[in-house]
Amino acid sequence: MKKSARRSLLFAPAHRPELFAKAVAKGADLVCIECEDAVPAHKKAEARAEMVALLSSPSPARDTGYERVVRINALDTEDGQADIEAICAHKLAPDAILVPKIDTASQLSELADRLDTAGVACELMALIETARGLEHIAEIVQATDRLSLLLFGGVDLSAELGCEMSWMALLYARQRTIHGAALASLDVLDMPHVNITSLDEVAEEAEKAREIGFTGKAAIHPAQLDIIHQAFSPTAQQINTAQEIIAACNQAEGGAALFDGKLIEKPVQLQAQLVLDKARMLGLI
Repeated sequence: MKKSARRSLLFAPAHRPELFAKAVAKGADLVCIECEDAVPAHKKAEARAEMVALLSSPSPARDTGYERVVRINALDTEDGQADIEAICAHKLAPDAILVPKIDTASQLSELADRLDTAGVACELMALIETARGLEHIAEIVQATDRLSLLLFGGVDLSAELGCEMSWMALLYARQRTIHGAALASLDVLDMPHVNITSLDEVAEEAEKAREIGFTGKAAIHPAQLDIIHQAFSPTAQQINTAQEIIAACNQAEGGAALFDGKLIEKPVQLQAQLVLDKARMLGLI
């Protein structure tokens, strides 16, 4: 299917399948059938069965399109292995599998090989939420061509590091995750803001995340989506400026271009083109 803008990812617990259609209707770019953290231990088997049922049925449609993702349990757990076995046995085809607690590249490459053998065609997305995963991120992003996105998992990581779950305490880890994603030209999403009652804090954190290089942000409540989409969508002014930069470069016909008194070099032109590409994807131009 056509890739979404990937500004937002909204979790829907698999053991409550009625929430999936509601999540789709709320307009998230990525809607994640959640089999891990949001599912109680005694509900794991039920969640797995519901995940199979959801992926075996037609996906609810939405005008702007979305991607259907499954977050499985960690690969080193019985539930994680059972999740993968269910996907392979039923030849299910989510748009992507979100894999938590990735520590090494071999975990992803071995999973990709297993999916190849089973004839399951889908992308992989990796959660960077452990100290080892952060340390090995340069190898992880090169593990398989199936990998298309990293999600920064600050909740688990802050617990392992023994630090506060604040912006400054996790800034280095966020930037290292962004750096890793850039090495392989992957999309990279920031962690969800865990306080669902303070939308002002969501807006502030989303803007900071965009400034340092995240392409989107996860959400744990539909009320956070509009704020996230606003932060990661080009503004009218940004689109207009990008169009003027591209026009100046075209007029220069490969020579030095000037815009607003400044010399426009290739990186600036490429950045402007990215703004226009995203605007077209969102139907803004």
